[in-house]
Amino acid sequence: TDLGILRLDKNFFSGTIPDAFYNLTKLGWLSLGHNQLVGPLSSGIGKLRKLTHLDISENALQGTLPTMIGTLSNMKYMNAQANSFGGTLPIEIGDLSNLVDLRFYGNLFNGTIPDVLANLGRLKALDLSENRFIGPIPTEFGNFRVLEFLYLGTNDLTGTVPTELTRVSSLEQLDVHNNHLINPTPTALCELDLVLFHMDCMDDVNCTCCTRCS
Repeated sequence: TDLGILRLDKNFFSGTIPDAFYNLTKLGWLSLGHNQLVGPLSSGIGKLRKLTHLDISENALQGTLPTMIGTLSNMKYMNAQANSFGGTLPIEIGDLSNLVDLRFYGNLFNGTIPDVLANLGRLKALDLSENRFIGPIPTEFGNFRVLEFLYLGTNDLTGTVPTELTRVSSLEQLDVHNNHLINPTPTALCELDLVLFHMDCMDDVNCTCCTRCS
C-alpha cells in the first residue's frame, strides 16, 4: 500500500499493535497515542524506514524497545511517554541522527542513561523524566548544540549536574529534581539564563539560580 499517514490516536483501541501495520513500508507518520494498547513494540517497526513521526504515547505498552528502532534514520519525532516500557534504552537510538524530539517520560526504563544520546546533533527536546534511571548524568550531554529542553526529573540519578552542560548555550529548560544529586551545581549554569531550572534545593544542595526548588 501507498499509505503515508496513519492517525488512530485518541480512540479506545485495545489489544496489541497489529503486525500488519509494520508492512506499511511507505508510512511517514504513525500515531497511535492515547489508546489502550498493550504488549511490546515489535522489532517489525524496523521495516518502516520512511517513518519521521512515531507517537505511541499514553497506552499500556510494555517490554523493552527493540534494537531495530535504530534503523529508522528518518525519524524526527518519537513519543513513547506514559507507557510501561522497561529495561535499558538500546544504544541504537544514538543512530537516529535526524531526531529532533524524543519523549520517554513516565515509563519503567532503568540502567544508566546512554551517552550515545549525545550523538543526536539535531535534538532539541529530550524527556527521560519519571523513569528508574541510575548513575550520573552523562558528561557527553555537553556536546548537544541545539538542545533546548532537558527533562531528567524523578529518577535515581546520582552525582552532580555536570559542568559540561554549561556549554549547551541553546538550553532553555533543565529539570533534574527528585533525584539523588549532590553539590556542586555549576555556577556557570546561571549564565545560561534558563527559563526553567528545577532541582532539589536542600541543605546539601545549593542552587542560586534555580527557578523552582523541591
